[in-house]
Amino acid sequence: AKSKKPSLIITNMRTSRSLVALLLVAASQQSFAVEMSVGWAGSTSAVGDNSAERLDMVCFPKNCGEADTTVHMVVKTEPHTSDRTTINTMSFPSSTMFSEYVLGDSRTCLKEDQGTNTLSTWGEAGYQPAIETFSQTFVGAGTGAYTEIGGPLFTSRTDLVRRPDLMVGGAHGLVATHDTEELSDNWDLEGELTPWGLTYSGPARFYQQFVMFDSDVTINLGDGADITLAPCDLLHLFNFVREEGNTEVATSADWKFRQPNGFSQAEFVMTGAVAVRQVSPSTIAVEVEKQHFLDMTGATDTSLPEYHHEATGKTYVRMYEWKSTVFCKANAAVDDINFEALTPVWDAEFEAALETYVDEQEVIDRGLEGWTHTEPASGDRPEYTLEFYNIPRDQEPLTYRTDESRHQFDHIHLNLRWKNLPPVSECPTLVWDPTFHALPASSDRTVGLDGVLHCAKDEDCPAHQKCDLQDKRRNLKDAKRRKLFGGMATWGVCVDA
Repeated sequence: AKSKKPSLIITNMRTSRSLVALLLVAASQQSFAVEMSVGWAGSTSAVGDNSAERLDMVCFPKNCGEADTTVHMVVKTEPHTSDRTTINTMSFPSSTMFSEYVLGDSRTCLKEDQGTNTLSTWGEAGYQPAIETFSQTFVGAGTGAYTEIGGPLFTSRTDLVRRPDLMVGGAHGLVATHDTEELSDNWDLEGELTPWGLTYSGPARFYQQFVMFDSDVTINLGDGADITLAPCDLLHLFNFVREEGNTEVATSADWKFRQPNGFSQAEFVMTGAVAVRQVSPSTIAVEVEKQHFLDMTGATDTSLPEYHHEATGKTYVRMYEWKSTVFCKANAAVDDINFEALTPVWDAEFEAALETYVDEQEVIDRGLEGWTHTEPASGDRPEYTLEFYNIPRDQEPLTYRTDESRHQFDHIHLNLRWKNLPPVSECPTLVWDPTFHALPASSDRTVGLDGVLHCAKDEDCPAHQKCDLQDKRRNLKDAKRRKLFGGMATWGVCVDA
């Protein structure tokens, strides 16, 4: 099977209501299939324009209202979370939408007189989606200096480009790329500092390719190496151009989840309810206690893959996953999307570590292996130490916890490394594929222009809050006030229960 020629398998052009399935869907969940379409947001740059600061890929139901709309936003410099090139993934219910994401037949059914709240820009009154955020923080050859891949000094010298659409069988795909060619060829950041006080070293040449299809696509590359995409999934191919003598490659990644005016990253992550687990020999995943996910997002249920932990009785849902398999390909142009050129590296050794606190007894009981990294002081920032533990192969959750005596992240921070790679002559470009999957839309909570989370009943609020109707306002008939207060005729405010 390992020598089998790669092939493409296109399955039916269907997806599930409210959630695009991952590699599996919990058998207990029920859904109905609807056809999806893909398109670029109304504000998107033209094909080939390298001045884009943000590209928004939109996946929406062909028939209005039959499924959530998913948006994958690639931002060259994300100022709100990291100052890095970042992927923001979010979903919108059929009842409300930002106008730049209203595509296809959605234009005919999102009307004010139907009680919907179609918004013109981010930050106005109405629905605020929960946002899954991912960025890679450094990349390097593993044995030498690592290259920080964020901060305006770095990202301003890179190119984010919308590419021509891609057809694979019957599947219609959107394509974007991000590359560092100009910067790596004219490297002048050596010794400069990032906004968070780390030193640039390098250069390292890499480029990223982002692809989203409207249909199920499986790229058959051999046993254990298939790339499987459901409609609305975002395939993220990170291409690292190696140099002679390189025998290993390392990278680091940050995963975050938040809802503006709803819950913060810290409230979601720093609760002991988020874990990383090896779910199969070739896959690690970020999983969250299901009840915590539902409580924070206000979703009533989810078709995310589930894992039941017998020892604690808790059920987890899988929000993000990373395949350990890496691929080789010949050096190619940034816009060359050729899946059949990918060759699995079967002998590569994969290591993944989570920055977390683990008590001594758990280390002993599970035989965990850990290591520390100390970052020297820089400017006003003091020295700090990070403690990492390798993701164990026992398929048990490694929970993210913090220790007040150490540096604390409000997000999931992973270090990943591949060793035992082929010679550069045989594998000039190494490719890996963290894949983003569509999440269900959060409950249709409403945030007014006054920044207050409005409600009509307790179910409209997060689990730890209730709807206080003592200050309710009734009969808001004029359109301006309906928009200000999210379109609710009767509303209160969410307060701590």
